[in-house]
Amino acid sequence: MKFIETQNKLSDFLNERGVAIPRIVHTSLGKGILIYKKKKVVIQEFVEGKETETINSKIALDMGEKIGILDKLLLKYSSKGIRWQGKIHFEVMKGESLKKIDNMDFKEESLKVIKECNKLDRSKLRKCVMHGDICESNFLVKDNKLKAIIDWDDFQYNYLAFDVAVFVGHVLTEERRVRTDLIGIFFKEYQKYLKLNKEEIKAVYLFAKKRLLDGAVWSINLVSKHPEKKEEVYRWAKIAWIKYLNLDNLGLDKFQELVK
Repeated sequence: MKFIETQNKLSDFLNERGVAIPRIVHTSLGKGILIYKKKKVVIQEFVEGKETETINSKIALDMGEKIGILDKLLLKYSSKGIRWQGKIHFEVMKGESLKKIDNMDFKEESLKVIKECNKLDRSKLRKCVMHGDICESNFLVKDNKLKAIIDWDDFQYNYLAFDVAVFVGHVLTEERRVRTDLIGIFFKEYQKYLKLNKEEIKAVYLFAKKRLLDGAVWSINLVSKHPEKKEEVYRWAKIAWIKYLNLDNLGLDKFQELVK
C-alpha cells in the first residue's frame, strides 16, 4: 500500500504541474486507491495515443522539451521513502545469462562499462526521483506529440543522467544504427530546461550502455520462469546486444560532440 500511495503522490504532483502523464481518478472522498474484492485498484484516465518503437525529428523535439521539464521538476521533488537505485551502474547484474551465449559475452562487456563508470566523478552527478524506464513501450504518441509517459512502476531515486540514458539506449539507438540525427535534436531541446554538466553527459552514455546489457541479462533470466518463451526472450536479448554494440561503436567522444 505504501508503494502505491507514494506513486500516486508523485503522479498527483506532476499532474498538477501539467506534465504529460495519465491523471489518477480520485473518489468523491479524494482517495486514489480503491479496494475491490480485496485487491488494491488505481484508476487512471484514458490517454489517446500509440506506443512507437521509432521516432522522428518532431517527436524527438517534443520529447526533449517534455522530458526536460519533467526532470527539472523532479530534481526538486523529495526522495523520502523512494528506493535508491544508483548502485546498478557499478555492479554486474546477476543471472545465468552472464554466461557467454551465441558470442554475446555480457559479463565481459559489463565489466568494461563498469570500469568506465567507476571513473566518473560522482560528486558532479546530480540525483533525483525519476520514471526509471522511459523506453519505447512506456510512452504514447499522437500527431508527432508525446501525449503521456506511462507505467511508473519502476519510479526510483537515481542519478539524473539515468532517466535520459534509458531513452538514449532504447529509443535513440536502433538495431540498424544510433540515431545521431535525433540525439542532437533531443538534447538541444532538453537542455533548454535542464543543462547537463560534462560529467553527466559522460554518465548518460555509459549508463545507456550498461542499461542495454542489464536489459539483455534480465530478459534471459526470464527463461527459467517462462521456458515456453525462450525464443522470444532470446530475441529481446539479441536486440539489446546489437543496440549495445551500435552505441559502443559510436564512442563517447562522438556522443559528447552530438550532445554538447
